[in-house]
Amino acid sequence: MKISWDAISVTPGSRQWQIPFRRDNIASRLKAMYRQAGDISHLDGAIKIEQERDHPDLEDLLLYQVGELFIRRYSRTGAMADLDESIRRIERVESLQPRDAQPIEWRNALAAGYGQRYLVTRLRSDADESIRILRDIGQDTSRRQASKYEFGINPRLRNENLLSLADQLGNRSRRTGSIQDLDVAIEIEGQAINAHDEKKTSFEKQPVFSNHGMWLLERYRATKMRADLKKACRICQQAVDADWASPSRAFALCALGDVYRQKYAASGTTEDIMQAIQAFGPSLSQTNAPLQDRIKAGIRLLESHALISQWQKAFYAAKTTLALLHNMISRSLENPEKQHILAQFAGFASDAAAVALHAQKGPLVALDFLEQGRGLLATSLEDMRTDIAELRERCPDMAEQFVRLRDLLELSASRHVPKGSENDDKIVLRPDFLAAPSRADVQASANHGPIAIINVSPYRYDAFLVEEHEIRALTLPKLSKGEAQEKARVQGPRLGTPSTLEWLWDSIAEPVLDALGFTQPPMHSNNSNSWLHVCNFPLHATGYHRQTAVSTDTMMDRAMSSYSSSIKTIMHSRRRRFYTSSPEIQPQALFVAMQNTPECSPLPSAMDELSLLQGLFKSMAWNAQASGRKKQDVISHLSSCQVFHFASHGHTDRTNPGRSFLYLEDWKNDRFTVVDLLDLNFRQGSPFLAYLSACGTGQIREEEFVDESIHLISAFQLAGFRHVVGTLWEVNEDLCVDMAKITYETIMAEGVTDDSVCLGQHTATRRLRDNWRSGSSPRTKNRDEKAASKRGIHHPGDRQGRHVYPCEDEDDDEDEELHWVSFVHFGV
Repeated sequence: MKISWDAISVTPGSRQWQIPFRRDNIASRLKAMYRQAGDISHLDGAIKIEQERDHPDLEDLLLYQVGELFIRRYSRTGAMADLDESIRRIERVESLQPRDAQPIEWRNALAAGYGQRYLVTRLRSDADESIRILRDIGQDTSRRQASKYEFGINPRLRNENLLSLADQLGNRSRRTGSIQDLDVAIEIEGQAINAHDEKKTSFEKQPVFSNHGMWLLERYRATKMRADLKKACRICQQAVDADWASPSRAFALCALGDVYRQKYAASGTTEDIMQAIQAFGPSLSQTNAPLQDRIKAGIRLLESHALISQWQKAFYAAKTTLALLHNMISRSLENPEKQHILAQFAGFASDAAAVALHAQKGPLVALDFLEQGRGLLATSLEDMRTDIAELRERCPDMAEQFVRLRDLLELSASRHVPKGSENDDKIVLRPDFLAAPSRADVQASANHGPIAIINVSPYRYDAFLVEEHEIRALTLPKLSKGEAQEKARVQGPRLGTPSTLEWLWDSIAEPVLDALGFTQPPMHSNNSNSWLHVCNFPLHATGYHRQTAVSTDTMMDRAMSSYSSSIKTIMHSRRRRFYTSSPEIQPQALFVAMQNTPECSPLPSAMDELSLLQGLFKSMAWNAQASGRKKQDVISHLSSCQVFHFASHGHTDRTNPGRSFLYLEDWKNDRFTVVDLLDLNFRQGSPFLAYLSACGTGQIREEEFVDESIHLISAFQLAGFRHVVGTLWEVNEDLCVDMAKITYETIMAEGVTDDSVCLGQHTATRRLRDNWRSGSSPRTKNRDEKAASKRGIHHPGDRQGRHVYPCEDEDDDEDEELHWVSFVHFGV
């Protein structure tokens, strides 16, 4: 390659016309080298050369070639910007030529782009568009051949079209459960493989055979047809043997391991699980393979060793895989693709922590595994926005270098930022800067009260208890993953029924409180503890609330509770500059109240809430103002306020938490989403409290997103708010006003401090619980009103919950939904 570049540099003026051709040759070599060795720098170089080409007569060809390279790089790095750029360029190609004149490979590439984006966005429209394009290509090709319109269509291109169609049908089947799509995908790939074996066509054997084996395995799991499992084993072995040096061999090995593990599940034969281990191990170790494939293999390897109680080997697999996972979630990736990647590995951190305990590595190592594998999106953002005051004081030059590189990374996730000076390494090597927290740091995080982290895995069930003097693991014998998963599948207010709260008390909360010594109500001051958020479970409200006599068998009668997504989040929050009032500066409170929102049910109490809070804050000499009701109005004021109160509807997106949003006036055209919040950074203004009086602002509807704890509450925390009060599910509107009133009155009475926010939310919940017990809660209705509501009959003036659908009333009086349970505090 050096000789080729040197030849360009010495090309005489009379032969300058040769330079573009020589550069093309270099690009072709770089692409070939990437296919051979999988070195991403070769692909980067090819893209750079192709982008610099300038030939008006070849605009469509150049657009396609660079677009195709972008999608290759996306498949390796997962960078969403590359995928979007590929689609943009190839769509442009389509607009330059009539459909009949477009080469098949161009349209194939566009379909592939839509298909890849579907895997990230889960938008059915992307999958359907990909399949439509591929089917159109097939129909056009058949029509041209039948009418003798076009001769000699390249069999390889036609075959690629069919294989792409099979791929997209399989992917859609995986999301929708359509056996029909899966059957068609398997049939198409089977025909292509038969043609390949008969030398009638050619393609890259390894990925095609691997995919075919995986689709056969998927169908076996759905239909239990043993012939599919047997054939999948043979096809995957052929894929592995096809090329021993290719980056795609890791995927083939992982596919083969999956087949053998499925055989083990059916037969229980040790030989099958050992064959699986022998496939997963080399896949994890293949250094030229995509990180995503290696991580999947590592997780499968951990699980396979755990199945036969090889805990030390499982621990090694967990440790290696966690390191790869951190490399995968590089700071140059955008937040949506981080979320997509991490969703594929849900539950791994819990299993890694459980394995560490079984391997006798101690609670600190196990907890470190849990922290390393959960909340990676939040951690990457926290590290990018870390407070560098201490670094600036010690090493001002390094601090400035760090800020420069950090700003470059935040400017654009799609840019490839070059390595800087030797200071970069010095910054990273400082033991106390952006490093994993030490034992002392972790224990110090419990100086405001102990922290409990619940870990549920197929291998064991534990609570990690962090106190100032020790870190320990408490086994939870009454908890099982099956029961926990069954309860977690319950959505919304049904998690707040007395029976669920009593189960949570018996299996989790009471054993934890007893171990911490919180066995009775506090005599003089409030006990406090933090829970790391677990599966939407309302741990703060657990207990036997139906007892009419004074009871200590409830969480809220023994201790105050706060939530956090991770210990590192607690530590980051406490390091940040704390808001303190100043006589020279009037503190700001910003309110947004939406009584009427387009296409949503009205919220009459929202204005009552606004009026009450404006009066309360003005009496405390705060500048209390109502914001405009459009997205940009709200964002423009958030950076300068200390308290933000939102009273309106909220929406939780089931399939993509990043698309969850707060309803504003312009929500149909410009939604205020979690992704928007993750891109904001208000930390310089030290915002103190965001109070989200809306439905489901802390809700996660799918298990695969639980580890990352991505929702509106955590997004406001990551944007810079020190405390956030929100809800786990739908809320009753009248109760919202009471909850806000009591919470803020307590904060004002105690002073604007970290403790007062938690105390305010705790006090409000207890008082509304007591009202429910005594029968004075606004939710208490007579049976006639309940029956009318169930039939969909709503009398004028009835209040609805703060979401876009009416809340359902209780099924019966014995296990009613307790609406005061939903409110939670996230903070320090």
